Amino acid sequence: MKNHKGIQLELNFNGVEGNRFKEHLDNGNFTVLIEMHSPPGNTKMADAYELGAEMEYTVCARTKVFSALAFTDRWSYQDAMDNIEYASTICQQERDRHVLFLSGRMSRPEKMLDAAGHAKNEGFRNVIPVSGRCRKEDTLRSMNSGKIFFTESVLALRSLKDNFGDFLHLGTVVNPYQYTVCSSMAQTCKFMKKVSAGASFAISNYGWDLKKLQEMRCSLFRRGLTMPLLGGFMMLTPDYAEEICAGKVPGVRLSPDLQVMLRREAMHSTAQFEAAQLRRLQIHAAGAKFLGCSGLVLSHVEKPAQAEILLRRIEEALEEFSSFQEYLEAYNEYYGRLNMAPYPYQFYAFEDLLKKVYTAELPEIANVEFPEESIWAKVRTGLLERLCANAHTLPSTERGLTKKFLASCRSCPSCRLPLTAFVCPERCPRKMANGPCGSVQVDGSCIHTEKECIFAEQIRYAASKNDFACLEEIIAPQVGQD
Repeated sequence: MKNHKGIQLELNFNGVEGNRFKEHLDNGNFTVLIEMHSPPGNTKMADAYELGAEMEYTVCARTKVFSALAFTDRWSYQDAMDNIEYASTICQQERDRHVLFLSGRMSRPEKMLDAAGHAKNEGFRNVIPVSGRCRKEDTLRSMNSGKIFFTESVLALRSLKDNFGDFLHLGTVVNPYQYTVCSSMAQTCKFMKKVSAGASFAISNYGWDLKKLQEMRCSLFRRGLTMPLLGGFMMLTPDYAEEICAGKVPGVRLSPDLQVMLRREAMHSTAQFEAAQLRRLQIHAAGAKFLGCSGLVLSHVEKPAQAEILLRRIEEALEEFSSFQEYLEAYNEYYGRLNMAPYPYQFYAFEDLLKKVYTAELPEIANVEFPEESIWAKVRTGLLERLCANAHTLPSTERGLTKKFLASCRSCPSCRLPLTAFVCPERCPRKMANGPCGSVQVDGSCIHTEKECIFAEQIRYAASKNDFACLEEIIAPQVGQD
């Protein structure tokens, strides 16, 4: 009887060896993840199971394209059911093919470790720690007071890697859809920290600009990295498209041209609007594969029948074009002269993107002009470099007045100024120390304060030194953490 149970466990969860998701990524098989959001906590388990189990069966039944579920609570209700509990309920077999997001919102590092341990014990192998999205109740006051807090994904990755080694296949999220030089470079620098902290694959934020996906692939190649990257994509309804157009969805942005296109599509019937979105998905799925992406992550897929249609359309799109040039003709015909960048913010790190597939060679790096530091910034950082070069090794009260005057010091229990380009991370509403959140606004400003994101200061400082290594390699602790 014991042997029978052991065999059953091996069949269900693949023991410590199997990891279908990782194997398909490693083998270069195009992979599609469908996001599943935890239902409200008061949902009857039977109702939650019925919908979730049908979705899992529909997704796992596909054979032409490897597909699986990504369980996340980042769009869920405040009282959402526990993410791991929900995933464990509806996934009775092959848990190693699915992906779990672990949110750092209101989760201390030890809580995220416990959650990862729970996931491991339940047979899940693929985990993506994220800092977590803000909710409507997350006001600037509540974050400044510490009532609302976040654990940075960089630190969570390093902690999970240190504690679970290679048993957990760790991923991360990156937002390549940044169109000012400082915002774009800050996201890339943070992404490199995530890679060094333990991330083995990445999922992009939601977006429609294929040039930005190729830009991220080229940035990885330029650093000698070949890690899998999956592009995030949303299935839109007319109402949700209008929310995004109105700027009500943090971190998701549309160019003015694409907004006009979507609003024009929304003027037709619901069926016609959906048909337009399906074709757009096909265009982007085929493009993502040609550009070297390992797959797609689809959000806002509400019903199993919709998932089946989407997966079938993706399968068709991947077989539709025989070459990149043939695809490019279809892409240009579909979008015409539409500009995917949110004018006037149009920064790209490379020239001639979406002109060809770059593998052995890389496109020419764009002629980047970084905004110059102001005279006061140069004086401030010069003084801090001389007076506070070892502040992270000294009591935090050492040179307290100097740091308060020059760096707006918030009297942290431990100082990190030399580790953060002499920009105090406590000035960030979410207390991020290793890079910006994914919700930086299109002009580079903070979504909470409307002021410039503090990490733009770091980029200007690094540019003045012609040295970005410190921003890509040094991982700074959060206050009170080692």
